[in-house]
Amino acid sequence: MSVSLHLKAKLEMVQNCLEPLLLSDSSAVLVPRLEWVSVYAEQLSDDIGDIEELALPLSEMSEVIAVVEERVYRFVKGALQNLEQTPNELPKEALADFSTIQALAQAGLLPIGTMTLENEAEKPSLAEFFGRSQDE
Repeated sequence: MSVSLHLKAKLEMVQNCLEPLLLSDSSAVLVPRLEWVSVYAEQLSDDIGDIEELALPLSEMSEVIAVVEERVYRFVKGALQNLEQTPNELPKEALADFSTIQALAQAGLLPIGTMTLENEAEKPSLAEFFGRSQDE
């Protein structure tokens, strides 16, 4: 499934906004291209609710274009807007899926400055790890 978000913003601003939004044990790849930052997140699906979880907060800093297979959504100031036509200047990899982008990032084949964000799952305490309850 190919889902990506694209916005004109500084990479660091996107990183700071996106990090707390990532689901536990998931990751995202941020790819800078000229003035655009493309976001490919593991948690994105073609469900509009999944897209809104990331796109709405990001749209507070800049217009966000969400590309989902052949569909395109536009988010501005925390709201979904109609988009008459796809912007021509979107990065050519806009239709790539997360696993492809992740593999390209690991191979060093994406632009300089590409960043991978990871939100590792919380580690269980020793009691939880060994299956003990709090009253033991």
